[in-house]
Amino acid sequence: VACMDPNLFNEARGALERAAKAFPDSAAVLAMLADVYASDIQLGFNSVPDALNRALHLAKNAQRLDINCQSAYWSEALVHYLRRDREQFRRTIEQVLPLNPANPFMAVSVSLLLGLSGQISRAAETMDRAIRLSPYSPRWYHIIPFMEYYMREEYELALSEALQINAPTCFWDP
Repeated sequence: VACMDPNLFNEARGALERAAKAFPDSAAVLAMLADVYASDIQLGFNSVPDALNRALHLAKNAQRLDINCQSAYWSEALVHYLRRDREQFRRTIEQVLPLNPANPFMAVSVSLLLGLSGQISRAAETMDRAIRLSPYSPRWYHIIPFMEYYMREEYELALSEALQINAPTCFWDP
């Protein structure tokens, strides 16, 4: 996965920073940059000073520019998740999917955070929805079904799901 390479990640971040300067009124650009700043912490690169505060500021600005910018709410939810602010995370994550229920990528993203926050049943429902929206989904979408079966101690089913993931360059695979 390209985003796991710090050099490519920083190159993409730089491109988004330039885009944000060129298009300061673009909610989509600000939301993407917010996501990248939060991901900098999530991936352990820690190359952006004050990344979570900057990400939250960008996400809120994107929401002010476009109240329906789904990725702005996603980025805000990611910040609250990374800060371990459960109440704000819960409130914000609930706003993401209703803005565009037909977006399979966002359904997967929400599902992963729900699962990692301990809401595995909701995560599994959301992942099922994402797979229905995108029947040719990547194999790593099996991570949530794996987690659900594992937590229910249904180890044979968990193993079956894990073997389908097959994403050796992604941190989920091991």
